[in-house]
Amino acid sequence: MKEKLVGLLAAALATFAASPSIADDTLWAPTDFEGAFVHIVDNAENGCWTNIRESRTYAEGQLELSGFNVVEKPEANEDRVNPIITENYIALVVDVRANRWDNGLCVGHVMTTFLGSVAPRKELDVLIVNPIGYSDAWTVWDKQNLNNYVLDHIKRSVTTWVDRGQIDTSEE
Repeated sequence: MKEKLVGLLAAALATFAASPSIADDTLWAPTDFEGAFVHIVDNAENGCWTNIRESRTYAEGQLELSGFNVVEKPEANEDRVNPIITENYIALVVDVRANRWDNGLCVGHVMTTFLGSVAPRKELDVLIVNPIGYSDAWTVWDKQNLNNYVLDHIKRSVTTWVDRGQIDTSEE
């Protein structure tokens, strides 16, 4: 198993080193990954988030517009190894936590994170699933629900993630 991970890591590093656009222009980019998928975490209660399916479809569309190859969410293999590691995929996690207060107000937060495989600095023969870039959280409240906030947050998060992965070479 360890040899397989070392081989995967070596192949990934060789791919990154062989691509001048990755080395010169980006810290990370949609094209660095073979596929991207959306993982929804619904921790909203009492009707605070009702457009979950629309949010997933919207997130997939935003990923495609940003240059990702969108794939179906894969299952772990028989060894229970996360497919993010074995398939060079990245996951956009959309996590909504909210509840309706006694006065009717929906209060909660929307958080998005891109998860990918990375090698810990001291253990280069191991890959782990870890955030790539930054996690983006937004505390929101609304009398009806958080539906539009979730869509707005997804769009902002995807475009900002892609923009932050680019290296500004204009001053060189």
